[in-house]
Amino acid sequence: MEWRGVLDSMTLALYYYPTESTFDSLNPPPHHTVDLSQESRVVVFVDGRLALRGEIATQDVELIVGCSANIRLIDDVMIAGTDMVHGTIPGNSSSRLAIASEGDIIIADTWENGRANRTGPMADHADIVITALIFALGGSFTFEDMNDVGDNYIGPVPDERGNIVMTGGVTQSRRGYVHRSNNGGTGYNKVYHYDGRLIRWSVGVFEPFDIEESVTVVELPSTFSVSVFPNPFNATAVLRLNLVKFGRVEARVFDLLGREIATLASGVYPAGEQSIHISGAGWGSGLYFVKVDAEGQSITQKVMLLK
Repeated sequence: MEWRGVLDSMTLALYYYPTESTFDSLNPPPHHTVDLSQESRVVVFVDGRLALRGEIATQDVELIVGCSANIRLIDDVMIAGTDMVHGTIPGNSSSRLAIASEGDIIIADTWENGRANRTGPMADHADIVITALIFALGGSFTFEDMNDVGDNYIGPVPDERGNIVMTGGVTQSRRGYVHRSNNGGTGYNKVYHYDGRLIRWSVGVFEPFDIEESVTVVELPSTFSVSVFPNPFNATAVLRLNLVKFGRVEARVFDLLGREIATLASGVYPAGEQSIHISGAGWGSGLYFVKVDAEGQSITQKVMLLK
């Protein structure tokens, strides 16, 4: 699974899509929205690679984002109102952000981050600004496309992409590079400052969280199943799907003669329980068949419409 996280003040939108596929901003995939205002501390962990960008509100956000694989920073990841040149956080800010990966944390080679000598469409905003504690637990804090032999992308000569303007801190398992001598100079200058507000912040990456709230674990179904409720139904019903994994779902309705009379679902759905509305408007009373194709299986459910 691939993930893209977009921070927007008091929310974090998490888009998910199949591994090795491309994120389409014009036709975005399904997503979850995390409300950052509901708890004093919000912890989000995703299983798979994560691309992250955006900014959190200046006040009252404490967010820790974790990932089982590499994290790519595709644009600024910062507290709102931060000085984009010097990295100075607003003096009244109470918000805090930590980013933890079980692999590497990588500055992505995007136009927003200064790709191709900061000459692209985002040239006026090419520096990347980070106001966070960075934890690369299984790798390093590094950057993408170093112009090494064998890289898929080889940039201009030199390939100086701008500044990493960071106010926070870095912990890494091994040394990472943010600048190389390749191509006459490749990478970023460092404008680093430690955020003194964080010196006593118990992030929880290396020690248990000091919280009293209970933890809720959401269990995903172990088998694919289909049900319709109520059945029989009078006007409307709900098709309930228990999906073991993320994938494409096709759900259609057929009459006794085998004619398709409705398409209920045709798209990609996340794992877990999904509910799909069924409307019998325009159908006559009688027996119908709801056929669901997902996860390489096909299940047909009989439903009775009584008017």
